[in-house]
Amino acid sequence: MIFMVVSEAYTSIIQAKWKPLQTLALSGQIRFMDKLLADGLNIDSGDKDGLTALQLAIVGKEEAAISHLLRKGANPHVKGDGASSLHYAVQIGALQTVKLLIKYNVEDNSQVI
Repeated sequence: MIFMVVSEAYTSIIQAKWKPLQTLALSGQIRFMDKLLADGLNIDSGDKDGLTALQLAIVGKEEAAISHLLRKGANPHVKGDGASSLHYAVQIGALQTVKLLIKYNVEDNSQVI
């Protein structure tokens, strides 16, 4: 019974803000992300604010999830709430992620004000 109450609360939190893929990316749960992607979930879908799983993995500094999502075809050029994946990586000071995005030919000359 307790599990059911916790599960319902967890589900309502996810539905209110993030979708399952974003939640799993932010927590680095690659195996479960793969299951959702195998079922046909769009890797570049956005949450309530338009943030993709890749962007949330960057914010959470989940390097393994970031690399995995890029290998699976996540588009690093998608702008969630006006900022690109590169913007997020620079903003949080994630040098390794910036290097990885550059490796994937991510360039962004736009300005976010």
